[in-house]
Amino acid sequence: MPNNPLPFLFDMKMRITACKCLGVLSAWFVVALLGAEDTAKAPATSPGASAEAADPIRSNSKLQPVPGWQTIRFDQLPAPKIRPKWFSYRFDAGKEKFLIYVPKTYRADQPCGIFGWIHPEDNLEAPKNFEPLFDEFRLIALTAEGCGNTQWPEKRVGLLVSAALEIAKTLTVDPKRRILSGLSGGGRSAALGGFVHPEFWSGVISWCGGNYYEDYPAAGQPDMVRYGINHYSPDAVTPSHVSAARKNVRFVLLTGPQDFNLDESRDVEAAMKNDGLRVLLIEEPGLGHAIGSERSMRKALDFVLSAR
Repeated sequence: MPNNPLPFLFDMKMRITACKCLGVLSAWFVVALLGAEDTAKAPATSPGASAEAADPIRSNSKLQPVPGWQTIRFDQLPAPKIRPKWFSYRFDAGKEKFLIYVPKTYRADQPCGIFGWIHPEDNLEAPKNFEPLFDEFRLIALTAEGCGNTQWPEKRVGLLVSAALEIAKTLTVDPKRRILSGLSGGGRSAALGGFVHPEFWSGVISWCGGNYYEDYPAAGQPDMVRYGINHYSPDAVTPSHVSAARKNVRFVLLTGPQDFNLDESRDVEAAMKNDGLRVLLIEEPGLGHAIGSERSMRKALDFVLSAR
């Protein structure tokens, strides 16, 4: 693991905007202050559905190849063959709970993609309003409990990697169609996941919160810089990670005029484009800091799944 603990808390404000004249601030003060901002401004409720509220939801110890939502505790959570050196993958399967959606279009002889969702809060919640898109694009939706903005990125990303591997033991999965997505701090973690696991995730869809691995400029503000993932830990995202991300991963940033991360999302897109990464910025009219429309998500899925 990197020595400095701050990178593991990127989700609280993974892109710290710092004025150069402020000098060195206490790392923990910045995390606490800016993390609170993301949490406080996130919508109290989202268009998603929690495990308790979704209807119907089957609660099983084993995943069933039947359409609908299921709450699952897996017997084991395997580690991938390739992993970032700061991801341990030491999960206690008996303590981890997942919400999984099997699309109505699932067929055992036709591999489905995976749509991993990182929620900004710890409750077991997924964007259930996108069920028609999961059916249309043939995506198995997946989210984990206890992976909100106060949790470490290793857990928020790693649990979904392990669960996707375990799902593939029961359902037919296309490993070239695995997407990582999330809202706010979850969107930031999703982008981090695309950088550190470019061999696993082929697409990243970040709602109202993106991420970039290097420090990058704030447009129109020459006295300011936005901190990237590697600012405090230069080896968190390696050159080989970046090279693989350019080749394998497509990134989408979704935002709107009422989203307090609008300017930051634009800056992330500019930095990614300058770096040769494949990225699409979608600005949805009227959108604030929240999950947007089915139309915007369709555009995002079309982009990340093209040629897949």
